[in-house]
Amino acid sequence: MFGLSVQTVYLYGLIICGSLTFLYILFSDLLDGLSEAIPFFNPTLLFSFLTFFSASGYLFAYTSLQNYWIISISALIALLLVILLNVFVLIPLSSAEESLAFTEDSLKGRLGTIITSVPADGYGEVFIEGVSGTI
Repeated sequence: MFGLSVQTVYLYGLIICGSLTFLYILFSDLLDGLSEAIPFFNPTLLFSFLTFFSASGYLFAYTSLQNYWIISISALIALLLVILLNVFVLIPLSSAEESLAFTEDSLKGRLGTIITSVPADGYGEVFIEGVSGTI
């Protein structure tokens, strides 16, 4: 292909796709609106698939397998790894929205220490200890 060996093509694909994956992960917040037009399109998964495909293709190119077997096995390995990446990393990260905010209901029944006295129609300072720090 283009005068290059198959191993070189897989290696170039690995380097290019790996670099694009890394850059997209770093700058995904800047490009976040581009992927919202197509809801099922996730560039992280696409770049990761191409990276895994190129890496496994590069490794299998040194075996005695035929090219169509290398492509098939590499595609299956890449698909499996991307599914695992999506299910165990990306979906939990997207749903794990941790916030330091609290509500009045979450503070009811907890013990606190008054630091600054609280007048009847004013504000004071109350110290409440929690697992993640003090409020």
